Amino acid sequence: MIRKTQIASEKRPSGSKIDQFRNPPTGLRNVQQQVLSEVLRRNSKSRYGQVHQFEQITDTGEYRRLPFMTYDRVEGVDAYWDEAANFTSDRLIAYFLTSGSSSTPKRIPVTSSLVREKAKAFGLFWEAIYTAHPKLKNGYFIANFADSGSSTRNSDGIVEIAETTFWNQRMQGFQDSSRWPAGKYLTAIKSAELRYYAAARLALQSPLHCMMSLNPSTLVKFCHVIEAHSTDLARGMQDGLWGLAELDSKMDLPAELTNALQKNAEAAGKLTTACESRGVFFQLRDIWPELELVICWQSDLVEPYLRLLRQYTEGVSYRDYITQSSECVIAVPVADDVSGGLLAYSSHFFEFIPEDQVDKVSPQTVPAWEVEVGRKYEVVVTTGGGLYRYRTGDCVAVNGFDGEIPQIGFQYRLGRTSSITGEKLTEQQVLTALREARSPNIEVSNIVVFPRTGAQPHYAVMLPRTAVDGGDLENVLANWLSVFDRELGRANGEYKDKRESLRLGGPCVLLIGEAEFDSFQSKNRAAHVGDDQYKPGVLRKDRDLERGIGATEEYRANR
Repeated sequence: MIRKTQIASEKRPSGSKIDQFRNPPTGLRNVQQQVLSEVLRRNSKSRYGQVHQFEQITDTGEYRRLPFMTYDRVEGVDAYWDEAANFTSDRLIAYFLTSGSSSTPKRIPVTSSLVREKAKAFGLFWEAIYTAHPKLKNGYFIANFADSGSSTRNSDGIVEIAETTFWNQRMQGFQDSSRWPAGKYLTAIKSAELRYYAAARLALQSPLHCMMSLNPSTLVKFCHVIEAHSTDLARGMQDGLWGLAELDSKMDLPAELTNALQKNAEAAGKLTTACESRGVFFQLRDIWPELELVICWQSDLVEPYLRLLRQYTEGVSYRDYITQSSECVIAVPVADDVSGGLLAYSSHFFEFIPEDQVDKVSPQTVPAWEVEVGRKYEVVVTTGGGLYRYRTGDCVAVNGFDGEIPQIGFQYRLGRTSSITGEKLTEQQVLTALREARSPNIEVSNIVVFPRTGAQPHYAVMLPRTAVDGGDLENVLANWLSVFDRELGRANGEYKDKRESLRLGGPCVLLIGEAEFDSFQSKNRAAHVGDDQYKPGVLRKDRDLERGIGATEEYRANR
């Protein structure tokens, strides 16, 4: 639940960085103007800076007359992303790969300035955590263990990499410490199931104060692995081995992993007792009494996984992860059990398009110091990474203020998108998958795809029964679902990754009566202004739409 109030002040040293962040001595407006001035100064010699005369801009009002930028549209410089000199005078370090609005991933340039801007926000994030939870400063962590560690280099020799992998590699010094022994070497285990198991085995033999992963789905899967393999894990701790034949017989594991294994009969006993005495959901604090904090996304979009995770974490506080995209940091959480955080005003320059103007040809923006509580906005950002008045497509809400600093909470991606665990599936990607999975036995012209909760959240495809033709209904739908699932993975790399790492379940088909289906569609149409303004779509972001419809028949893919 988002707390739409002032964030309660926590005890912190006077004059600390987090204190100054929450109470900027020169004020929010002045800091934002300074951030913009520095970005323009550093990049005035870039081609974009020259075309738009950065050196002549003297205030934020002049700057806000420049055209907006999106990844697919940049005015004034052709082939904008092809050459670093087009957008920056800074050193290009890498490209972050991220899923875009089409099946082609975006390649977001990473400059040394962007790294500094993001690192500043990360520093504030951790200082706020250590202020509220001082034991964590020297405590034991497990963090971001779902990362596969993969990266490539393009023809110019520039690294192309997922942002999580990028930061994990830069944090290897921290991961080498006894606080998370051998953590970075887990990327050598390419099987997602085995990697989760190995992370659990290493974590169980030691105390644990904090669990961190961007996606709560990763931590839910972690708990499921402990449940499913509690006997193997306990045996491994008794013997000082992995406890699983697939890992104990593996000869190509890094020595750092196998050398980190310890015997711990006491921990083995705690694990066995916890899993046997609690029934369906064991409690993590029965295994790790010192566990104090879970760090992961807290937005409504991942609520199905948060609901599952909380069943294992009685008595544990939650801290939202930094609200960010590959392009920028948006908000820095500074309190527990709150979705979102304080605007990252000291890292980037921000503007906001009111939600009711996002579809206009030339929408007006408001600066950070003029946003209003309770309103929703699209974020427009300027960074040291070559983004100038960049429309992010992220819709946020202003949920309150800490002094004059807005508290920002992520709401949704603009356009027809849906996300259960960070895959950011778009309608275009669903349509592409439907086209590639076409079958003579299934009519998909009238279809609804939506996220569905449960033990393993997944996507449902709802159809009227009359849309399926064929005697062997179960086999026809199972085969079609297998192809549809595969094509969704081809269209969206994040979807494929979440499926392979077992954080997202396979899709299902729900068949309902034709009258019920027509009634469902009519109710949705009635919510719009009129039929001439109603734009029917395939993908919905609302969860569990089948509830209240009546009887449904559920079908799944063949395994």
